[in-house]
Amino acid sequence: MKTLRIITAVILVCLFGLYIAPNANAQTIIIGPDQYAFQYSVNTNFGLYFNATNSRYEFKNGSGQRVWSTHATTGDTWIRGNIEPQGALQVGANKYAFQYSVNTNYGLFFNATDTRYEFRTSSGAPVWYVHANTGDVVASGDIQALGSLTGNGDCSSGSAGVTGLNCLDASGYLGVQGANDFAGEDSLDIFGDEIGVLGISTGTTTFDNYGVLGFSNGVGVGAWHETSGNRVDLATSTNAIDATGNSSLDGDVYISGNLGVGVSSPTEKVHVTGGNIQLDGWNYFDGNITSSVQNTGFRVYNQGTFKGGLFYSGTDDAFFLARNFSVPALAIDQN
Repeated sequence: MKTLRIITAVILVCLFGLYIAPNANAQTIIIGPDQYAFQYSVNTNFGLYFNATNSRYEFKNGSGQRVWSTHATTGDTWIRGNIEPQGALQVGANKYAFQYSVNTNYGLFFNATDTRYEFRTSSGAPVWYVHANTGDVVASGDIQALGSLTGNGDCSSGSAGVTGLNCLDASGYLGVQGANDFAGEDSLDIFGDEIGVLGISTGTTTFDNYGVLGFSNGVGVGAWHETSGNRVDLATSTNAIDATGNSSLDGDVYISGNLGVGVSSPTEKVHVTGGNIQLDGWNYFDGNITSSVQNTGFRVYNQGTFKGGLFYSGTDDAFFLARNFSVPALAIDQN
């Protein structure tokens, strides 16, 4: 009987390259390099194969192609098809959840140090990541939203100002329109340090548009109406208010400085050049003069030279028509 078992073992070794250990409770299958550990009898391409060249265990399909492999040293596993787990897939700290086989720097990486999910570049640098606890997102490139982009947070351009992310189009143009586009891009051409343009369309054509402009190159804020050409700029480089077009004010106006009409730098409280003055109704002058010869009235100048006028003298309580105060041509005593 013992001889029969030995003969049977020899036959199996010769036919199948199998060696059965003399332990009745355990069997060890020993195979050579680049050989199957077992095969399916109907199609011997199916089976478990040991790839000695790449040091990995391989399950093969009916064509002898690798469909699953596990590296014998590292334990790295490769799968040809889809994975449909019934449970959760886990990844360790500071490890990839998946990698691109051609360049393993690409992939989704869990950064346990900063607690965030990272999509990485070909060099392994994070190009887009989201914080696992706060949900904060940092994207190195542009973000294009084909649908609506909503949220309750602020849109920030970064601490570096315009060198950071742009909240709007790179042109700084924002249009709120009616039936037709706001024409700010077409009718307003500003080169330089423009901050932005806000346009509001109230009708069906571009002629119904209004605009509010914001700049950093000399103008704080401006408003304009396309149809009439009227505009006003506030906090310019030279004036607090710089307006083009007619002005209509309802209420009192207080001016602490001089008022110039036709002159940009008035030297008197009211300074008019380049035209006539028309006053309808009573003209009221109150000099508050009780004595001395400091007179109030009308003075006539020709090219900056005093030529005479109509004066009131507080000393004499009289009106004078004179070339100068000392030699009156006509004096009317009020007493």
